[in-house]
Amino acid sequence: MCQYAYEVWREIKRSFGFRCKIRYPVSMKQWLFDFLSTATEDEATIFTITVWHVWEARNSVRNGEKQVHPKIIAEKAKAYWTPPPDGWLMINVDAAIFKSPPRMGVGFVARNHKGDFIAAGCQLVKRFDDPELAEAIAIRRAVSFSLENNFQKVVVASDCQNVIKKINSKVYDRSHVGIIIQDTTHVLAKVTDKFDDFVWFNEPSEMIQIILCNE
Repeated sequence: MCQYAYEVWREIKRSFGFRCKIRYPVSMKQWLFDFLSTATEDEATIFTITVWHVWEARNSVRNGEKQVHPKIIAEKAKAYWTPPPDGWLMINVDAAIFKSPPRMGVGFVARNHKGDFIAAGCQLVKRFDDPELAEAIAIRRAVSFSLENNFQKVVVASDCQNVIKKINSKVYDRSHVGIIIQDTTHVLAKVTDKFDDFVWFNEPSEMIQIILCNE
């Protein structure tokens, strides 16, 4: 195991108190099966999410992005979904950017206050690769989907703080995402009783990331 991944796993094991030691000689495949066969549901979930984030961090560096500290990766893995109030739906949105060829994937997952899955969707947008634009389109897609399906009492959550601030702002946005923001707020103005304030989550939904990956 490389030192970077080792530091991530050390922080995870310190936080959750479970062991995932490798006994040599053993193949990674055999170790994985052995671990999952005895792990609890929570341990298997934590393990899977951590592997995802280590893999994501590795790909980011390979694609030219700056390497982040292992503790930041561990904190991402430890983040968890917070339910909406009773009787409400929460729609988490996220987006992925692909450079060659330029394109964006946007997705959303809707769950009720019990965490039950309600709906999900994704969309591919070609010829653009702007992160903020992708997040704005993802939010607009979630709002439109909610109205089409007559969802009542909805909270929309995103990990893009800038877009959330722009949607919640009363000031007209003149940036490159302004037309998407304006379109979203115009739709919301017609159904203000159905939507709570848009909220910023500092971590995206793992389920959305999986949807975008599969797309």
